[in-house]
Amino acid sequence: MKKLIINADDFGMSKEVNEGTKKGIEEGIITSVSLMANMPYFEDAVRFLKKHPRVSVGLHFNLTEGKCLILPKHAKNLIREDDSFYHWPQLISRVAKKTIKPSEIEQELKKQYLTLKKTGLPITHIDSHHHIHLYPSIFKIVSAFADKEKIQSLRGNYFNTWNLTLGVWKKPIVTQVIVNSALLLSNMRHAEHKHLYEINRFYDINWGKDLSSTELLSILEKLPQGTTEFICHLAVESTTGNKKFLTPRYKTLRLLTEPDVKKHLTANGITLVAHSEVSSTRLAFNNIDSRPQKAFQPSRE
Repeated sequence: MKKLIINADDFGMSKEVNEGTKKGIEEGIITSVSLMANMPYFEDAVRFLKKHPRVSVGLHFNLTEGKCLILPKHAKNLIREDDSFYHWPQLISRVAKKTIKPSEIEQELKKQYLTLKKTGLPITHIDSHHHIHLYPSIFKIVSAFADKEKIQSLRGNYFNTWNLTLGVWKKPIVTQVIVNSALLLSNMRHAEHKHLYEINRFYDINWGKDLSSTELLSILEKLPQGTTEFICHLAVESTTGNKKFLTPRYKTLRLLTEPDVKKHLTANGITLVAHSEVSSTRLAFNNIDSRPQKAFQPSRE
């Protein structure tokens, strides 16, 4: 069986991002979301999700944007003088130089997780902003935490060229190569945590900034057996916001909500599922889960 999770990252980041994510959920195409517990529209996202219980909720662990939730005195090496996080290239550089103490990352991870948990929303998965949890030293901390908290799924499955190309042989961009290299290293060094990987393959749709409607439909036609996760970043149009940041997200929302997308899901035997509907047993590559799955239906409350 072909199962597809479409997960919207960055829920809680801003008004535009939240409104775009809400529209994706209401259109019935977004089945799972990842929340940023330290961002200004977190509470708005929580209120919306409590009215849409069929949508799976995950923690979008964040060390690269906004401010920390733990006391700044406990995060001296994670934050700049204005108490905000370093941008991801700087963070990774500091991690590589061992400037940041593991305890700082552990405390911030725990605080963000507990902030989300206190909302009462069931937490099914953990991923991260800018995929920073895939870097081996951070992955060690996050995967151990996920095990301890009995999290159902952790983003970061086996290294696969499909993660780079989405089955369409375009030239990978630098970010894809960096992320997938980190993914490969994490899997080589921390094989004992592979039971957390329920997803056979994943792809960040926003990597393909020039992804056309025709290409997306072709990808759906060729979707492999097993469980695939499409990662997306959504937003609505804005006359006042950062257009360079928001426009690609709006294009992705428009692409995913085209009527032909849902038609292709049905025509190609693809079941749209949420993280909560995926078996807790890790699926091996190309291993087909034969149990019947009901199609994802968004809440209309």
